[in-house]
Amino acid sequence: MLKRKDFDAYVEQIKNCVEEYERRKLGNRQISLLLSNGKQLHLQFADKYIAHMLGINTTFLKNARLCRGESSYEILKDFLNNSFSIFSKLMKDGMVDEHKFFSPYIDTI
Repeated sequence: MLKRKDFDAYVEQIKNCVEEYERRKLGNRQISLLLSNGKQLHLQFADKYIAHMLGINTTFLKNARLCRGESSYEILKDFLNNSFSIFSKLMKDGMVDEHKFFSPYIDTI
């Protein structure tokens, strides 16, 4: 079961990433990197990918009616803006399992 301090730490790290993403205005920008073997790597930072890249399970958050939004980015922003009440609701319902809303592939604290 996820502890409140760990949940808050996760949320704080994700908030910092989203703030940096918005500060740098990376939305819908494509970056190409030339690798030493001559191949190119193309990266796209579209809003619709950000929640997934940060390890947030927006499907669970929307299906559990914990967050609102039409797009995954809107759900992510709602999650970050209402994380205290979301955690409280999860505690009340006995559903505080980090693998429900955080990807099992993200680094743990």
